[in-house]
Order: sequence, then C-alpha cells, then structure tokens
Amino acid sequence: MKAVILEIKGNEAAALSDDGCILKVKNKKYVIGQVIELENKKRISTRFVIWAATAAAAVGVFGTGAWAYYTPYTYVSLDVNPSIEYTVNRFDRVLSATAVNTDAENILKDLELTNQPIDTAVKETVDEISKNGYFEGTDPGAIMISTSSDNEQDAQQMADELKTTAETETKDAAVPVEVEAVSVGAARVQQARTLGTTPGKLNLVEKLQASSSTPDSIDVQEWLNRPVKEIMKAIKQNRKDAGNVSSEPSDSSSSSEASSQSSESSTPSVTSGEASSQSSESSAPSVTSSKASSESSAKAAKAQAKAASKNNGQAKTSTSSVISSSAPESSASESSDVSSQQNGKSAQAQQKPKNDNNGKGKK
Repeated sequence: MKAVILEIKGNEAAALSDDGCILKVKNKKYVIGQVIELENKKRISTRFVIWAATAAAAVGVFGTGAWAYYTPYTYVSLDVNPSIEYTVNRFDRVLSATAVNTDAENILKDLELTNQPIDTAVKETVDEISKNGYFEGTDPGAIMISTSSDNEQDAQQMADELKTTAETETKDAAVPVEVEAVSVGAARVQQARTLGTTPGKLNLVEKLQASSSTPDSIDVQEWLNRPVKEIMKAIKQNRKDAGNVSSEPSDSSSSSEASSQSSESSTPSVTSGEASSQSSESSAPSVTSSKASSESSAKAAKAQAKAASKNNGQAKTSTSSVISSSAPESSASESSDVSSQQNGKSAQAQQKPKNDNNGKGKK
C-alpha cells in the first residue's frame, strides 16, 4: 500500500494512504509530500489522529488528498541528447521520471527523482547530464524543455521557471549552453509519444523544416534521433543562408530604384533651363522695342534742332545739348552731322560779304 507523508513531528510522521486513512509511521528522514510503501497498518491514538487531521487540512489533501497527490497535472520533458519526461502533480512534485531513449536510461539509473519538486528534479538531471560530458567539446551545448498542462498559464509559468533553473545550473559548463523552453498542448504530447520522442524535440525538427529552402529533404525521424545542439545549429545555419540569399536581390533592386529616382529628380533642372531660355526669348522683344523708341526720340530731337537753328546760333548750341541728353543711345555720327551743318552755314555767311566786296572792287 502507498501513502503520502502529510506532516512530520520528531521521530513520527503522519501519512495519508491511498484508501484515505491517516496512519502514524516512523520518520525515516521523510519529507512532506514523499510517497512511501506501507507494509502494515498501525493504529494510532485519538490524539495523534487530531494532530494528523489538522496537518492534512492544512495542506488541503484530507479526504481527497491522495487522489490529488497521485493525479498527473503537468507533463515536462527535457532533451539534450538524453530525452526524459516527467509526470508532475498539482503540487509540482514529480510522480515519475521516464527515459525516452537509451542515453536517458544511463542518466536516470543513478537518480531518485520521484516526489522531488520538479525544479529540483531538473537541476539534478542537468547536473548528471553535465557529468556525463554532454556539455564538453567545441560546439555550444543545448537544452530543450517543454511543458504541458490543462492550465496553459501554469504550463507557461513552469516552462519559464525551469528554463531559469537549467540556465543557472549550466552557467559554469565547459561550453556555453543555450536553453529553450516552450509550453505545448496535450495533442502535441500525444503526437510526440506516437513518434517515440518528446514534444520539445518534435517542435525543433519542425522549426528545422520551416527554415529549410527544401523542407521535403528533411528526414524527420533521422533528425529526431540527433542531439538538440545539432538541430539548433542547423536551424541557425538555414536562417543565415536564407538571409544572405534574400538580401542580394533586395540590395540590387534598391540600387536600381535609387538610380531611377536620382534620374527623375534631375529632370526638373533641365526643365528649369528650358524655362530660363524661354524667359530670355520673351525678354528680347522688350529690348528691341526700347531701341526703337530711343531712335524715334533721337529723330524728333534732330528735327527740332534744325528748326531752332534758323532762329539763332545760340538756340542751335542749346538744341545740340538737348539732343545729346535726350537720346543717349543715338550714334555719335548723328551729332557730328548737326555740328557740320552749323559750320557750313556759318562759312557761307562769311563768304557772302567777301563776294560782295570783290564785286565792288572790280567795278
């Protein structure tokens, strides 16, 4: 008959048997929650019953305590190359530890994990794996942990806690050890058992397929038999290769687009040049018009100067000044013509009296 230790008092302990009876047993360095085998039932005093009942009530297992303790609540698996699965009750105590492959059998043969808290069981398992040389060599080590429970939140919380436990226990290993932990559903656990593996390792092989450019070339059963570190290494290499391949055309395309955008951005400057040329052409008529106006003003001033020269010589000089100031753009030859006409008339006026005197002399 099996019983679970509810309370310890000196050299005596209270145990709850699987038929719901509370028994007094000799304390053989038991721990609370430990499951023991009973050979003979022993009657206990009323006083001890009261104490044991109080203890049972305190831990919440009186009456249905045996059922609660022995009922599996959480599934845990741990993979390195040894693959081990643990059945855990709602009190996080290990009900059983089972070897999934031959390597795990060698690890578990020297361990007593039943009724241990699951974090203690994982710690002792990782230490034993390390002692057997699985975290030595040149390549980094790897641990895969998975949990499953009807309560998804509890499963994820346990996965996180066990990951921390494994990382702490391997921090002084000969090589770096990468630890992954996931929570999975009950269907995944059954699928893994059908394949003779753990859900954690099955998840890794599926990641390997997803990372490969040729997923059909991945032999699932072959990779399930390989160490976790080899699967993780292959996944990283596939992702690295995929990243390099995808980045090459992407860079070339980006360069081409940048060049195209650069060419497009230079087009407005050409258009701007054309606009400037058009602007210059449109300004030409304005310059021509200004020149025509200047010439017209010069001719008008010249006509006025000729009319004024008939009145007196002083007006002629003044008019020349006006012509010069009002028509700065007229040619120098035009001013010279006016001056020459004035000199010609003056010479004619002087020549006439001489002719008259000569006539008188001849007479």
